[in-house]
Amino acid sequence: MDSLSARCFHCHGPLPPAPETVTSDAEEVQVCSPACATAVRSIHAAGLDDFYRHRDTPVAREDDGAAPVTDWETYERPALMREYVRTLADGTLIADLLIQGVHCAACTWLIENTLTRLPGVIAISVNPVTTRAELHWDPRVTRAFELLF
Repeated sequence: MDSLSARCFHCHGPLPPAPETVTSDAEEVQVCSPACATAVRSIHAAGLDDFYRHRDTPVAREDDGAAPVTDWETYERPALMREYVRTLADGTLIADLLIQGVHCAACTWLIENTLTRLPGVIAISVNPVTTRAELHWDPRVTRAFELLF
C-alpha cells in the first residue's frame, strides 16, 4: 500500500487499523473516522463529488481542542444575532462568518455549492484566504442555525 492510499480519503489524516469504507463517485474509499465518512456521504449524496477533484492537496484536519457545538439554536438568540447579522430592508438577513477548516478553493467551492442548494439561501460568498463568508438568506424560509451546521 503506498503512502497516499494509507491516508483518509476525505481529510488525508492517518487511517486507523480498521478504516471504514464508503462510496464516493462510484468508488470505494477508506476514511479515518465516522465524521469523515459522514462528510464523504454528504458530499456524494449532494452530487458534489467534484470537490475531491478540485482541491489542490488533501489537508489533514486540525483538532483545535474546542468543544463541538451541540445547541445550534443558540445562534438564534437576539443578542447574538445583533452581533453578526444585518437585516436588509426586504427582511432578508446577511451574516458575516468566520469559517474554520477552509484550506483551499475546493473547500470554498463545496461550501458555496452546498449552501446555495438550501431553501432560503439567496447567496453565499466564501473567501478562502481570510476564511470569512457572507451568507445572505431569507429567515421566513429557513432559520440561521439550520444553515450553520
